[in-house]
Amino acid sequence: MKHSLLALSLLGLTCCSEDKPTSPDAPRPVIVQTVAEAQGDEIRTFSGIVKASDSATLGFEVPGRITAIFAEAGQSYKKGEVLAQLDVANLESDLRRATAEAQQMNSELQRVQQLFESENTSRAKLDSAIAAQKAAAANVEIAQKKVSDGTLVMPYDGVIESLLLDEQGVVSAGTGLLTIQGNGKMKILISVPAELINQIKVGMRATVTVGRIAPNSLPAAVDRVFPQAAKNGTYQISLTLDQAPEKVLGGMDAEASLTFANVNGPTLQIELAAVVGNPLGDPYVWVVKDSTVSKRSVTTGKIRAEGQIEILSGLTPGEQVATRGVNQLIEGQSVKISGTP
Repeated sequence: MKHSLLALSLLGLTCCSEDKPTSPDAPRPVIVQTVAEAQGDEIRTFSGIVKASDSATLGFEVPGRITAIFAEAGQSYKKGEVLAQLDVANLESDLRRATAEAQQMNSELQRVQQLFESENTSRAKLDSAIAAQKAAAANVEIAQKKVSDGTLVMPYDGVIESLLLDEQGVVSAGTGLLTIQGNGKMKILISVPAELINQIKVGMRATVTVGRIAPNSLPAAVDRVFPQAAKNGTYQISLTLDQAPEKVLGGMDAEASLTFANVNGPTLQIELAAVVGNPLGDPYVWVVKDSTVSKRSVTTGKIRAEGQIEILSGLTPGEQVATRGVNQLIEGQSVKISGTP
């Protein structure tokens, strides 16, 4: 009786255990990319710097102490507007002395001319008086220019890029005080690797962004290809913007994108993150089909712009590949598409 009860109890436990359903593993969420049609062109982006086509560094042509700087960085000024002023007290004193000496030489010349006309002096003394009067007049012009040079004015319509010195500073002649740019078109200077230089021609179109100042693409064109390589083996390229916002100033960082022909011809491209390196063979991707993943070997080309990589064989347009968590997937695993890049 005891054995029968025990057998019934075990049978009951077994039946209960067999009747309890076993829940399968939940599908793993994956982000997928659909393989697009083959592309033949390649967009490459290069860092560069903005350069004004008519930029200049201005400074006083005479030494002295800066008493005032009226210019403000980023502000526009018309030709002839005053930008800064030196202390010209000593220069004005020199001008007064030169003017007084010139007046004295004029009077002396008049006196000698009268004597010469009355034949009371020689031609040599008249010539000497004429030379002295001309020298005194030239000294006045020099002194006047020095006083004028103590005032720095805008040479043409444009914008102040930056101020290099402060008020009350003592400067030598020719010391840069501020940089300006005119209203001409802005340029972008970039450097490109040697393998691309033969594809770049004057007139080639490009797009440019200038950080937060001009985050949207600005049309531009190549205007010069420098023939000499830099020490790092790159070549400098100059591009001219068709039109730039007023806030785009020389010295700002920029990026220029140009389109090049792909040497491999039209190729498929997928996210680099979708490709898994395989130390025992070819790299592979996880192809998503019918809610499961399967491993697929691929032949890769070069890495392209914006984190893409060429796929030379192994995939066809329209297939979907996993782009996230690829190292945690297993063959035949159930997945659920949760998004696309």
